[in-house]
Amino acid sequence: MPRYSKWQFRNPHSKDIYIEDLHPLVVDILVSRGIDTKSRILKFIYTDLNSIHSPKLLPDMEKAADRFYKAISDNEKIMIYGDYDADGITASAIMSLFLKKIGVKAESYINDRTSEGYGISSDGIQHAISEGIQLIITVDNGITAFEEITRANNAGIDVIITDHHETKEHIPNALAVVNPKRKDSKYPFSEIAGCLVAFKLCDYVNEKYSLGVDMEPL
Repeated sequence: MPRYSKWQFRNPHSKDIYIEDLHPLVVDILVSRGIDTKSRILKFIYTDLNSIHSPKLLPDMEKAADRFYKAISDNEKIMIYGDYDADGITASAIMSLFLKKIGVKAESYINDRTSEGYGISSDGIQHAISEGIQLIITVDNGITAFEEITRANNAGIDVIITDHHETKEHIPNALAVVNPKRKDSKYPFSEIAGCLVAFKLCDYVNEKYSLGVDMEPL
């Protein structure tokens, strides 16, 4: 005889929380994760930039911001090196849109999944060298690309890593490594997505150097 399961809410009291335009199943999921009152749910769903933690809590943020702004000011050739998954593409879009808003055109590079695989590839670094790139900013990758970053350094290319993946015992020899999972990170929540790490770098550069970009639509 086939076995059947009966679906039930894991948190029956979540049924008492009603929020217009929010499906009860979403409410139940949030309650299951400890966001268990209407006010907390509203704050979580309808948050704003004032409620997120300061970018300065991320390691190497100052170094990354200063080098990023120098590249912007000096009209250097910048490459945004993204990943091919949803997080990496979103992070690449955020960085590209930010630069577009201040009139800076940067090249975006995303690996061919079949031929290059995940992370910074040898082909990607060769492309950067061939194109005369002066600064590579990785988004959602780079934290394990030791050889590739050394190769970029040897070619005179500075690298800023923005990533959120687990680090190894050591980190690559990049100019800056912005990652909430670094052991020396002071950021309160280490599980943020790569696209948020990229956003925080843009947001901090915008704030520190008074660029006047409206960050809300990014």
